[in-house]
Amino acid sequence: MNSLLRGSLLALVVMVMLAGCGGGAPAASTSGGSAADAARQFFTAMMTGEGDLAAMLCSTVDESVRSGITQAGDAIKSTYDQLGATLDLTGLTFTVQNESGNNAEVVIAGNLKVNVNGAVNEAPFPSTTYKMLNENGWKVCG
Repeated sequence: MNSLLRGSLLALVVMVMLAGCGGGAPAASTSGGSAADAARQFFTAMMTGEGDLAAMLCSTVDESVRSGITQAGDAIKSTYDQLGATLDLTGLTFTVQNESGNNAEVVIAGNLKVNVNGAVNEAPFPSTTYKMLNENGWKVCG
């Protein structure tokens, strides 16, 4: 399974586990020109359903993977809506590593908080690395 799709599904699993145990408003998407900003924007869109995930992916991402990521994002948003949950992403860090020319890796790590009807639960988010490519703006490739 593609690492990007696996990371997206991992995000869904973590979110559901946190919601089952028990935040604040979702983090606003960021704008800017860095690989870290683009990774944060993609992750935020993935976890909140706000934003066009497909537009944030590299042109090299296979259509079936692109479709799977979009479906995973829709599933996460639907789960939030059904649970009445909000997510706080402010405990996450997005650290650029191995940047060279138009390529970079961004490591996502830290803690997520989920608020379901006033019950807040915080848990570590497993470290995940996004491969990034600058295609007239940084995009997530894997």
